[in-house]
Amino acid sequence: MGNGKSKQLNTATNHKQILLLAIAAAMAAVSPLRAATDNWTGGAGDGKFGTAANWSAGTVPTASDVAEFNIGVASVYTVTLSAASYSSQLIVDNNSLTLTNGGYAYTLGSNGALGTGGESLIVGNGATDSAATLNLGVSGGFGTVWGVNAAIGETGGSVGTIVLGSAGGYSAARLLSLSGTLAVGYGGQGTLTINSGTADISGDLDIAALSGSIGKVDIELTSAGACSYGYGTMPLQIGGNLYVGGSATGSGGTGTLLINGTSGGG
Repeated sequence: MGNGKSKQLNTATNHKQILLLAIAAAMAAVSPLRAATDNWTGGAGDGKFGTAANWSAGTVPTASDVAEFNIGVASVYTVTLSAASYSSQLIVDNNSLTLTNGGYAYTLGSNGALGTGGESLIVGNGATDSAATLNLGVSGGFGTVWGVNAAIGETGGSVGTIVLGSAGGYSAARLLSLSGTLAVGYGGQGTLTINSGTADISGDLDIAALSGSIGKVDIELTSAGACSYGYGTMPLQIGGNLYVGGSATGSGGTGTLLINGTSGGG
């Protein structure tokens, strides 16, 4: 009789172990490990994205890494791509980064939803980010930054800006291409300025997506009133819907759309 109870206990224990293993496997399937963050330090002094000594991990970011630029609010610097480059996310915090593509593509793989911190591109990531700026296509060749969803001024208190092309300059390039949605001012304050080149958004463009946010898109044209752009026919191309002062989920904050100084608000 004692042996029978022992066998029953062993059987019950084995069943519990199998159940726990199954639960653990299921959790791992739905909760993948967070990508490793590789912070830019500029330690090598050459300003090159592809130099391992410029990164905190001592290795160049790969498609599974987060590339983060956060070396201080007073820092204004340029990083040059000398080959096709990849990371899971590109995050720009409290500094002004000019990314010179040199004609090479920079592909961002993360497809996290807006507001989750998992967007492909975030400029202005935290409440203490009061001056996060990303400049694309202002010098040194014009490559495309490819991603899914992006947020400029993602969280409350954050201030982010993306500038495409130099004022008065000319670019015949697609500088930013997203297969998802771009939020200019998601929870914080965001600005997108297009001087030249194009931004191609396959999903929606949300300007001031959430209540309390501030968003502005400023599209500059040539003095002749024609676009100085080579990709497509317009500087900003949207495959989904345009929301000024809101998003598909409802009304939001204070949004402004400027086209060569002419304002449309919401």
